[in-house]
Amino acid sequence: MSPYAVILCSTIALAAGAAPVHGQVSARPIDPELWDPAGQWHRVGPPLETAGRTMTPKIEIFGTTPFLTFQDAGLECRGSAAVLAPSGLEWVYLGGPGQCSDHQDWWAHLAVGPNQTLYRASYEYGLNPIDGGNGLNLRQFLPGANLWTRLGTLPLSPGQSHIPDVEVDSHGHVLISYQDGPDGGTPVPGDVTVQCVDAITGEPRYLGPAGFSRDLVPENGLRAWTTSLEISSTDEVWAAWEQILEVDDKEVSRAAVARFDATSETWALVDSVGLGVEVWGAGMNLRLDRADRPYLATFSYAQDSRGIGTMGVHVFRLDDSGQRFEQVGPPCGVEDHVMVSDEAGYREICAFELDENDTPYVAYRAGAHGKKACVRRYDADLNDWVPVGVLGFSPGEGVQAEDDYISLAISGGVPFVAFRHGCSSADACDPPVSSLEVWAFF
Repeated sequence: MSPYAVILCSTIALAAGAAPVHGQVSARPIDPELWDPAGQWHRVGPPLETAGRTMTPKIEIFGTTPFLTFQDAGLECRGSAAVLAPSGLEWVYLGGPGQCSDHQDWWAHLAVGPNQTLYRASYEYGLNPIDGGNGLNLRQFLPGANLWTRLGTLPLSPGQSHIPDVEVDSHGHVLISYQDGPDGGTPVPGDVTVQCVDAITGEPRYLGPAGFSRDLVPENGLRAWTTSLEISSTDEVWAAWEQILEVDDKEVSRAAVARFDATSETWALVDSVGLGVEVWGAGMNLRLDRADRPYLATFSYAQDSRGIGTMGVHVFRLDDSGQRFEQVGPPCGVEDHVMVSDEAGYREICAFELDENDTPYVAYRAGAHGKKACVRRYDADLNDWVPVGVLGFSPGEGVQAEDDYISLAISGGVPFVAFRHGCSSADACDPPVSSLEVWAFF
């Protein structure tokens, strides 16, 4: 039995005749054609009730423990983080609701250091005490005091810091990538910057120049958007970003990947791939496999088998030459009609992970399945993306209870999916509330 089946058995009503209790779900009818006999989707703990509508939630798993981080509109859009209690019966706030930021908080990511210190990076409005400007927020959690404390002098960025990502290397240095602009300190606002922060002093330094991506893009490059960061087993730093280009008076996107040379302290472009996206918001996501080979996933436009224009997810990996990215299978989820949030899809990150065997998984909201959550994994033998259990397993249930902002994590071979369940916009229902749900497949 999976260790998660043991951990969560008190949370899930699967036994014959067992009555659901708080936080449990009952078995429900399943389409045999979509049923994976190896497992089933189960809710993990009860829904996390929040003060208001949540934005940009993210699930992370450290060890075997799931964590959530998000923005809560009911708390003046401040940031929060929660962890699943050992009982599996409740989500417990870390530091209290809204304690992760002082102002409006966006795109938070969690990372854990070699000494088990928990860090949280985000883009925070009003962080600059001089002019009230927005910037990069970095906090560390003090479990003894149950509070989040600032690391370094904030903001860490001279200007805006859209869609940051955070990782910790083997020495405990905290590395953060972000889009530095449009009022940032880079020569051409809107480029990518990576900072390395000393975990003891909080002192930051740039990896390479600020806005390094400007030196690696064509002359028709306009700005960057989504950033993603990975650190290899040898502490080599990889960064990926969505690059917006101007082509025939249109804005189109490419996904670019670069590697940092610690000796020369410069970034080198590895490759970039066209996405066929004429609007920004590819939501690309970078991961390294066990051999430190990079994989890249992005939202992309495609046509389904009926010729209907829709979205899918393209997944790429670096080929054996180490110089070019090759596509992994066909676009994923095209027939499912991949969707982002109706609210502001350009804010979403493509939910993509590799399991312990380097099998790629993708999660997304699917228009063909009631705007509910779906997960597929890549089957190398079939060269195709196969369903993981039921497609459209999340609750859904209409305009006032939709599922969006899909996030994915994998631990012990078990995929976990987090999403916002509730209003897709502030005008969709009154009061505009939502909850966060986490489901696991085993």
